[in-house]
Amino acid sequence: VSNIELLYQLNWVILHFLGFAAFLGPVVIIELPVAIIELVNGPGFVPRGEKGGWLQNARMVLIIMRILCAVLLIVAAPFLGKSKTRNPNTLGALKWRAEFDVGEFGACQMYFNALSVWLQPGVGPYSIVSLVILALLALEAFRIFFFHAVYWLFVMCIWDTVDWANEMRKHVPAQGKLIQGLREITKDELVFLHAVQAGVPDESEWIVKASGYLPTSQVATGAKYDKIKLLVMKPDNYENFRALDFCDLTKEDLD
Repeated sequence: VSNIELLYQLNWVILHFLGFAAFLGPVVIIELPVAIIELVNGPGFVPRGEKGGWLQNARMVLIIMRILCAVLLIVAAPFLGKSKTRNPNTLGALKWRAEFDVGEFGACQMYFNALSVWLQPGVGPYSIVSLVILALLALEAFRIFFFHAVYWLFVMCIWDTVDWANEMRKHVPAQGKLIQGLREITKDELVFLHAVQAGVPDESEWIVKASGYLPTSQVATGAKYDKIKLLVMKPDNYENFRALDFCDLTKEDLD
């Protein structure tokens, strides 16, 4: 197959099959009933002052979180089959977000399951290093659960009440001084265009926001050029790599 889009779609289908059928399926089918049985048959929460009480309470919290992850995964899954939204242009985004959300609940389930294995009776004693690693894993699991999975499940539930056009206008296009000036001059939102001064990084462009672990000087569009009198323009927020072509851009176009 020589068509790169067909290859991309094939890889995407394979990824979905492995991810949903071989990963998220067992999460719900196996982990949910196991966690419920552990919750029903377990000793429950114990007073804080009792010896080993913190460990038993931690086990109970993990059992509850495993149940919550599986239940919320089931709640999020129907959004994958949505056929319409109030704004038809947001349907694809909703289904993509639902797909990602289901995966996040599944990932959190695996985190909490792994922590439960480490904290089950008979395992231990725990060194300081082991406790630090387990605490970091728990912190990451709760971060993903609340700040990503639960948050976006809530957003999906209120999806049709959100003014996505206004949200996109405020948060997606870059808000640098140069592009804002061009918007004022042209009386156009210039959603699909981004312009910067060569040698001057724009902190508001998405490539900078998405590269949180890299310095702006390495990823920003303007920082890739010397600081000379040059206007750097590039397509932005386009659907595919064939959307825009600047080969025919002339000085008259800029004027």
